[in-house]
Amino acid sequence: MVDPTPAQTEAIVARGCDVCVSAGAGSGKTFVLTERFVGLVKDGLRPESILTITFTEKAAREMNRRIGRALGAGQRGVEGGWISTIHGFCARLLREHALEAGVDPAFAVLGEVPAARLQHGAFLEAQRSFRLEQPAAYDSLVRHVAWGRDRDGATSVRRRVFQLYEQIRSGGGEVTQPEALAPASGPSLSDALDRLTAALQAYGRGVARTT
Repeated sequence: MVDPTPAQTEAIVARGCDVCVSAGAGSGKTFVLTERFVGLVKDGLRPESILTITFTEKAAREMNRRIGRALGAGQRGVEGGWISTIHGFCARLLREHALEAGVDPAFAVLGEVPAARLQHGAFLEAQRSFRLEQPAAYDSLVRHVAWGRDRDGATSVRRRVFQLYEQIRSGGGEVTQPEALAPASGPSLSDALDRLTAALQAYGRGVARTT
């Protein structure tokens, strides 16, 4: 076993205070987290009372393996410990409190590829509806966003809408200055975004009913 450096030891043994470890890749952050976790358990803290969040599933598995090996078979183990990615933590929390959260405990976390397909399908549905109901306004929107060397207005609309949707999602439903991106004439972009959001929700419910 590699002996920790003085700085690593300071982070491992610190108690009763917040500790921030800032270091580059491959410098031993996982080692420090593992040793700190093991130290806290040996100090009497229950594994299930320690929340450990990692960036990847691979890192979470590696930490589980290292901690289990360090504690040994005679210890309480880490079966009840919260060592996972943020997605895994949220999924476990929702499953353990499904009734309070109002979700099906058998839900699955949507993967990146299915999520992209769902997003694309929702956009196409909203685009088709908007173009049929207000063709002049749609054409105005396409002309407005087709700027510079990007001459494919429809592609530009899709890219711009996806960017705005990310703002909605990351901002808790708020879009920063949506009118700044609206065409000079026709309906506001807020109305178009409302249509997109409604179509996305409706499309998601339809997928959930068929899967």
